[in-house]
Amino acid sequence: MKKLFFSVLPLVAFFSSPAHALISQEQQKVVLDIINSQAAAGIKAQQIRCSVGNKLCLVKFEIAVDGRKVGCMVDSLRDESDILQNSKEKGLSLSPYFHSALEQCLQRAL
Repeated sequence: MKKLFFSVLPLVAFFSSPAHALISQEQQKVVLDIINSQAAAGIKAQQIRCSVGNKLCLVKFEIAVDGRKVGCMVDSLRDESDILQNSKEKGLSLSPYFHSALEQCLQRAL
């Protein structure tokens, strides 16, 4: 029982403190919009939570074909530039690291 408690404890801490978010709520909406515009048909990002203390983001997806929910965790994030980047050519987009991590996670899940 103690082992289960200690494995769930980090998740509770991760989701309980929005005051220490790595990106703002507005940026979260932008990231979700970008992910959904680039996602394959039938895959929709529903929520993103990023933590400064844990230096990671959790993105929740729904797979429309079978209704499964999939969570992808991207770690080793230092700041918002590891999630979003802004360039004159492309405008606002996902960083290559963040995009690649999500792609790999979704490939394994499908």
